[in-house]
Amino acid sequence: RDNERGALVPAGFPGRIVTFGLDAAEGDGAHVRAEVLGASGSGLSVRLTLSGGGYGDAVIVIESPLHGAHNATNLAAACATLWVEGALGSGDEVTRALGALALPGGRWREVDTGRHVFLDDAYNANPSSVLASFEAFMGWRPTREIEGGGRAVVLGEMLELGEGAKSWHEEIAGCISEHSELTTLIAVGEYAEEMAAAARTRGHDGIIVHAARDVSEAAAALDGTSPSVVFLKASRGARLEHVIEQVQDGPAPPGED
Repeated sequence: RDNERGALVPAGFPGRIVTFGLDAAEGDGAHVRAEVLGASGSGLSVRLTLSGGGYGDAVIVIESPLHGAHNATNLAAACATLWVEGALGSGDEVTRALGALALPGGRWREVDTGRHVFLDDAYNANPSSVLASFEAFMGWRPTREIEGGGRAVVLGEMLELGEGAKSWHEEIAGCISEHSELTTLIAVGEYAEEMAAAARTRGHDGIIVHAARDVSEAAAALDGTSPSVVFLKASRGARLEHVIEQVQDGPAPPGED
């Protein structure tokens, strides 16, 4: 939007300006609109409408292995850079390129332990990314469905938030707990008690909330729940992937991380 563009781009900026997002273009400037046509366990089907700026209008449909509307906008941004250089190609070509995408550990990694199916997205976290990934998780379907199983979130610490860290953790936990299809929330780490209190206050009737000091207590809490699809989200330093290891292998011996 014009007022947002004015806040981001200084007057007299000599470069090319291309906007992107989930909304339609406003005005005649170059814009890439992303529309999610469908979502499945394998990813997203996204239609990109590229218009304005004299770069050649186009509409392409791309199958992406990434999940969530936030990744549709990321895809729009990436394709915008190719579009203005005349190197975008067809939807099929972009789909094939995305098929070779290798995500780092902790980025949307599915792990089936038999009792639970984990979705490990604990590579990094901040308030906006937690909410975006959580919404994507609630619409995601694992390779193996758990008959009658619930949806659980293990939420760890978001690092480097400064003086407002406690309030941010409370707000995010409270917001997540309001989702009517979430059955369990396990808060882990420094702000676990605060997150759990916020979830108990704002959460829907029937949600089960735990506060865990560390990943061992989080794994123990999962052992007491029914088989679930479990979402792990935290900053990398929280090492939430150890929850999966301990559910698979049992608690670590004393002194081991």
